[in-house]
Amino acid sequence: YGDHRDLHSFPTRRSSDLKSKDMPYNINSTINKDPKSNLGFAWFTNVGITGGKVEIVQGLTSDSTAFATPYFSFDAKCDSVLNLNYCDSLSSLAVLAGIPDNTKKSYMRNKVLAIGLNPNTTYSYRVGKPGGWSQIGTFTTAKDSKDPFSFIYSTDNEGGSDADFDYSQKAAHVAQSMYPDASFWLNCGTLVESSGSHNSEWEYEQFFQTQQDIFLKKPWAPVTGNHDVSTNRNFTHHFNTDSIAFDYANSTVPGSFYSFVYGDALFMAMSFENYNSRGYLDSISNWMRRQVVANPATKWRIAFFHKAFYTGAAHQADVDSKVIRDSIAPVFDELKIDLVLQGHDRVYEVIGPIYNKQLVTSAVSNDISVTSNEWTNVTGKSGGIFNVEKGTLYFLNGKIGNREYTPTSQLGMEAIEASLGLTNYFEMFTGRFGQIQHPSFSDITVSTDTINIKTYAVNSSNVATLYDNIKVVKFTDIGTGQPFNKIHDSITIYPVPVKDYAYINMQNTVEAKVEVYSSKGNIVLTEVINGSTRVDLKNLAKDVYILKVMSGINNYVFKIVKE
Repeated sequence: YGDHRDLHSFPTRRSSDLKSKDMPYNINSTINKDPKSNLGFAWFTNVGITGGKVEIVQGLTSDSTAFATPYFSFDAKCDSVLNLNYCDSLSSLAVLAGIPDNTKKSYMRNKVLAIGLNPNTTYSYRVGKPGGWSQIGTFTTAKDSKDPFSFIYSTDNEGGSDADFDYSQKAAHVAQSMYPDASFWLNCGTLVESSGSHNSEWEYEQFFQTQQDIFLKKPWAPVTGNHDVSTNRNFTHHFNTDSIAFDYANSTVPGSFYSFVYGDALFMAMSFENYNSRGYLDSISNWMRRQVVANPATKWRIAFFHKAFYTGAAHQADVDSKVIRDSIAPVFDELKIDLVLQGHDRVYEVIGPIYNKQLVTSAVSNDISVTSNEWTNVTGKSGGIFNVEKGTLYFLNGKIGNREYTPTSQLGMEAIEASLGLTNYFEMFTGRFGQIQHPSFSDITVSTDTINIKTYAVNSSNVATLYDNIKVVKFTDIGTGQPFNKIHDSITIYPVPVKDYAYINMQNTVEAKVEVYSSKGNIVLTEVINGSTRVDLKNLAKDVYILKVMSGINNYVFKIVKE
């Protein structure tokens, strides 16, 4: 019995290429509920192959004898998946050698939720059954703390041909080699090309096969994109997320709604693909509210999904974008969502922070002005530190696949902003905005103090170059300073709370400019200070203010209360 996968690449098979019919494939692990103690697993086997399980041992091993007495063993839930479209030329970009168009194939879907794992522990695992075990994989559970962690973020693989899958897998392997210790891989959808009733299961097989070594080393946090929505629900079959978390019964994308806490961050995965179904967007809003209420102790709130509803390329004028934005953006404001990771529009863009469809003033610092370019850097900006205390930062890091869109010019945005229900739209693009022209990925490090996002472009020689580096901060402690790029003990402000005067003491500084902003974001006072001095606040009403100190290239922001 030969392995029926990838025949388009190997029309003539040698005996050494053949595998046991019992072998598992399309193996992956996903974050499912609490990542400190749980992990979801999923894989396919050939039709009729049941009795699979996950075996887990502590530590790193490549020796199969270590599983003689596994630390954990979980039986898989095996379900028949019948008559999936294997290939369909109406949607796929390739014709498979030796396999007729519209071929149907059946499978066994295997899923396991491993529970009772220990926090901050490295495990090795294998899936399958005697006579058909997979290669050995590994994972590390989350720490039972708010220590810093990192993850890889990518989007829009959109594989529909051998060339597509080769393109994205090379960039993915570069990311894995650069950041082998990243805690998980977050993907914002459109894994494959085919969709709807003309989906092609072989695309998923190629997606997994070309990156199977990565899937065996790193858990995933995926969501569906528009190309992943199919009548056969391939996405749902292949990933084992917390699919019961969302209460909308008519969703066509089960498995795309789930939340988890990692370190000091609450992540919320979602999909807008059924946006026009009655009650769907309201269900999303209520689900998000429940997640926030259930997790009050996390500093950061991160949402991720495919359909970008603030964006500056091909999809910015889409009707569904406006409908989703009008419904969901106010909920982001209400719940104080800090960071949104998106997909779909395949350009690099840093937007905001946004509140009430308006740019939050004085929330960006330390950005660098460079020569603008209508293709690679429309705004002429790079870097920057973004304070999300009063708004949400919307971020899209391009795409890891090989299809790209053209960024819109300032004039182009001004021409359509009225129809979008937005004003000063181009000004919302506060960071770098342009077409990367290569597959890209981001390394995102989350600590209690900052979220640092480094985005890389991977060229045809598989060399990664830093494309942009931004930081996200949130100043919430009244009376204490959080400098943008210096430790806060280099500047102090007292007393706490302030009264008629705020006393500012700076180390190694000759001169600095001070700006005070009202709670509405308006500048109410400007002064120049030297060394240790005081700022006169007698004419200001009792309220909460933002005090910004600018000294050379350093910027410091304080939230102060005047009594």
